Amino acid sequence: MKFKPNIRSFLKKTITNPLLINMATVISITYAIKVIGFFKESYIAYEYGLSAMIDTYLLAMIIPSLIQAVFLSSFSNVFVPNYVIALKQNKDIADFQASSFLLTIAISFLLVLIVYFFFEPFVEVFFPGHEPSYYEMISRQFYLLVLCIPFWGVSSLLTGMLNIENEYRFSSLTPIFIPIVTIIAIYFFQEQLKESVLAASTLVGSILGFLYVLIVNKGKGLLRIGKPDLKDLNFIAMLKQVPYKMSSSLFTNLIPSVDKFFAAKLVVGSVAAISFGQKIPAFVLGFSITGLGTVLLPYFSKLANENPKKAFKELFKILKILFLGSLLIIVALIYFSQEIVELLFQRNEFDNEDTEVVSRIQQILLLYVPFYLCGNVLVKFLTSFNKNKFMAKMSFMNFVVNIFLDYILFKNFGVYGIVMATSIIYSINPIIYYMYAKSLSKKLFS
Repeated sequence: MKFKPNIRSFLKKTITNPLLINMATVISITYAIKVIGFFKESYIAYEYGLSAMIDTYLLAMIIPSLIQAVFLSSFSNVFVPNYVIALKQNKDIADFQASSFLLTIAISFLLVLIVYFFFEPFVEVFFPGHEPSYYEMISRQFYLLVLCIPFWGVSSLLTGMLNIENEYRFSSLTPIFIPIVTIIAIYFFQEQLKESVLAASTLVGSILGFLYVLIVNKGKGLLRIGKPDLKDLNFIAMLKQVPYKMSSSLFTNLIPSVDKFFAAKLVVGSVAAISFGQKIPAFVLGFSITGLGTVLLPYFSKLANENPKKAFKELFKILKILFLGSLLIIVALIYFSQEIVELLFQRNEFDNEDTEVVSRIQQILLLYVPFYLCGNVLVKFLTSFNKNKFMAKMSFMNFVVNIFLDYILFKNFGVYGIVMATSIIYSINPIIYYMYAKSLSKKLFS
């Protein structure tokens, strides 16, 4: 007799859990956007296949995406827990916002200037042996993509502010602009934009995303720009964490760049093959990176200040469910890998041989997904406790080991060896983070 009421009570508690509601909101919107993104990728594959145009776009995107992940996203991730602390302490949040935006804009424009003058020598040194026209294609796209950096920087802070206030319905929609603009540009303006169509679409989509998130923050009354106070203790505490977080992000995000470096030494299309092989793993990882991670960073940041013991308990529970659930999905995706690639990409310029290569790459990369999902949750958790110094050390070690593995496996297995190295690194690192979190829990509460 007690069983049914217990079930009803459990379901009611689950359905009304704010954390689960926020996760469901973000994941639903994220996957809707991912569907549009996959249509975009399928359309690109249809139009261009594994061509030099895709290779050059991906190479032109290396430095802008690295800057976004290393400098801009890192600052945004450190901003969230320290912004929460400032709110809890009833600080003048308008001044804190002003200081944070000023620093982000200054860093963004400084980085734009630096990479603008050093990009062409960088490309020729690190990706040698190509025709002059190949480098010209890279440069034309790069000079459009680098203009995205200031918009990405400010957008990341504005998105973080929305997430702290649980406005996930609005913040999660920000990435939708780039795929929509890309599809429209390829269909209507391909002849006019030529090989710059993807880069131009990324720039226009980034500007629209920035305007959208700015308007939403203004409409919600969250944007309260005051006078920058660079001597504020919370701002200084945040700045101290920034070098560690940036170092961690730098070495983590250099791993794909190292992969592209080795892939560029192979036949034309190898960089594109890895990129297409990453689409399904990236789709699943969106569950963590833009789904779970978006919600969990502000959630853990609040718990770290209010109830640290509960934060650790929630962490280990989430990791257990996430690993087992994702493992079941990954087994099915590996089994049907070739069919998935055929369905999504095989048409027009993308032939049977391309499908075979991309399918094998996809299977290898899928192996690390359950570990990476848990690792991303652990990174958000440790960031909320400002344990960025430890993660910086680990990221450097991962980077060094990845170069060694890339070199060894590349020589023996070609493009497949490159992705093998990535899977090994991304699988081992989360285990070390888990062991560190366990030891931290025992140290704090034993």
